[in-house]
Amino acid sequence: MGEEWFDLATPRHFWMIRRFEVLKKLCGDRLKRSTRCCEIGCGHGVLQAQIEFEYGIAVDGFDLHLGALKQNTSSRSRLYYYDIREKMAEFNHHYDLLLLFDVIEHIEQDVEFLRACQFHLQHAGAIIINVPARRELFSRYDTAAGHVRRYTLSHVKNLARRIDMRLAECTYWGFPFYPLLLARKFLVRRSSDSSIIRAGMSPKTTAINSLLLWISRAEFIPQRLFGTSILAVFENLSA
Repeated sequence: MGEEWFDLATPRHFWMIRRFEVLKKLCGDRLKRSTRCCEIGCGHGVLQAQIEFEYGIAVDGFDLHLGALKQNTSSRSRLYYYDIREKMAEFNHHYDLLLLFDVIEHIEQDVEFLRACQFHLQHAGAIIINVPARRELFSRYDTAAGHVRRYTLSHVKNLARRIDMRLAECTYWGFPFYPLLLARKFLVRRSSDSSIIRAGMSPKTTAINSLLLWISRAEFIPQRLFGTSILAVFENLSA
C-alpha cells in the first residue's frame, strides 16, 4: 500500500470508522475474550489503536512496510518488522486471534499466505479478515492500491475450506457505498497512482466525511446480500 493511502486513511476517515463499527458488531465478544491478538499487515496502526481504546487490549502488529510502522499510532502494542513466511519459533501457535484487514487482496497466492498465518494461530483461535467485495467494482483504483482481486462470499467460504478452516461468521458491508465505487470505476482515470488513490479515497471536506459516515450506517449487519466489503471469521474445523 502506498504512502498516499496511509496519509488519507486516518482514524477520522468515514470508512475507517465504519469498518471498525462492523468489526465490533460481528466480533466484539471475540475481541473481549482475546488474550493474545495480532494484526498482520498493521500498517500505521489505526485498527490497533481503535481496539486498544475500545477494549483495553494490546494488539501486536506485523508489517513489512517500515515507513508505516514508523508512523504507527498504537500506544500499547508491540510492533514487528516481520515476514510471517519466516515462521519464527517464538510465534508458533502464539495468538488466539489474528486480524488481516485489507491485506490478502494484495497477495497473489492468498491461500499460501493464509497457511503461513495459521502457523501463528492457536488451535482454538480464529482469523478475522476484511476484504474488498464485488468483482464488478474492480477498477483503476484497485490497481493503484495494489489489489489483485475483489471477493465474493462464495470465494471467501472456499478460501476457508482450502486452508481447512470453516467460515464461522461473515457479512457484507458497505452497501451504501456501492454507487460511489461504481462511479469511481468509470470516473477515476488519472495517470499517476497517487492521484488515483487521492481521488478515490479522499472525502474532500469534513462535512462530506460526516455525511458519508451517516449514510454508511444505513444497512443491517450482519447480512449476506450485498456490499462493497466482506468481514469474515475463520475457525479451525475441530475447534
